[in-house]
Amino acid sequence: MLFVGLSFLGSNVTGDTHFGLLRGKPLSSSCIDTDYGWVGSIKGTCTDVIGGKPVEHADSCKDAIRVNEYYCAPSNLCQKWEYACKLGQVCRDGACVAK
Repeated sequence: MLFVGLSFLGSNVTGDTHFGLLRGKPLSSSCIDTDYGWVGSIKGTCTDVIGGKPVEHADSCKDAIRVNEYYCAPSNLCQKWEYACKLGQVCRDGACVAK
């Protein structure tokens, strides 16, 4: 089951916390995030609809220690957030993993 949409409940994000995920209650069918939000340790894909067509945004490595993490914003469009890997981790294939 995929959950869609996010509602922001906090502004300070650390670790693998799932901020704003409304578990079990989809908000809209226009945005889907396969890793359920701001999760740097799992490579996910956010899909939204632009111009009537689905557009996929895959999580990717910005550099050796940062992930470009895509998530569903309240606008039901995918937005990018820069996630810093934890100490002892590196970014590999769009996710933070142990060195």
